[in-house]
Amino acid sequence: MSTSTTATEKVAYEKLVKATVRVNNSVDESKVYDIEAEAEISNGFVGNINSGKVRKDGSGVATFNSYGNENLSINHNVGDKQEQCNITAAVNTFIVDTKAKIATAQPVSL
Repeated sequence: MSTSTTATEKVAYEKLVKATVRVNNSVDESKVYDIEAEAEISNGFVGNINSGKVRKDGSGVATFNSYGNENLSINHNVGDKQEQCNITAAVNTFIVDTKAKIATAQPVSL
């Protein structure tokens, strides 16, 4: 007598090791810029934040990538130097907030 087993009955999830989650600041009521990016999560911590986009009033004002804790690559699409400083500060705050959010509220679980 043979019994049939489906694939879902043959495999068990052990641990989520790595994930990429799209994040944004849509719930930040004090924001000046709309910011979104992809957070790479490994073992519960954010390593990189990639494909970042910054918009103001619907227009793209910057793109960015963040690697580890020290490296930020940002391309401004505005010429005004003060605006560039404001954008960079908003991106840095977004990165800190993203890491804090993921450290305290895991977006993906098994």
